[in-house]
Amino acid sequence: MGDKAVCAIEPEQNRQNALFAIPKKGRLYERIVKLLAGAGLDYDRPNRLDVAHCSNLPITLVFLPASDIASYVGEGNVDVGITGIDVVNESQVEVEILMVWIHLTNDFYFTL
Repeated sequence: MGDKAVCAIEPEQNRQNALFAIPKKGRLYERIVKLLAGAGLDYDRPNRLDVAHCSNLPITLVFLPASDIASYVGEGNVDVGITGIDVVNESQVEVEILMVWIHLTNDFYFTL
């Protein structure tokens, strides 16, 4: 089976923007950036900065190491995160898994 990623969320916080954690580099980062572009999220990420505000939605992207995302979501530091299912399982943090996204080929994704 292909690479797996999950979307996890914690209860809403009193923030002006939703904080959305995504991996800061690697294969999963490249795929998520394409997904965000396809979803119409418009943002500008200056070099060497790990935070980007979306210009068209109340979302702030937080670029983190993939291995830290489940912990940040579980601890309530960010509202939503996308990371590998293996990272979520290894983190032993309690999060609600909303979606499992399986990358089978370059053009085909399967969502559970």
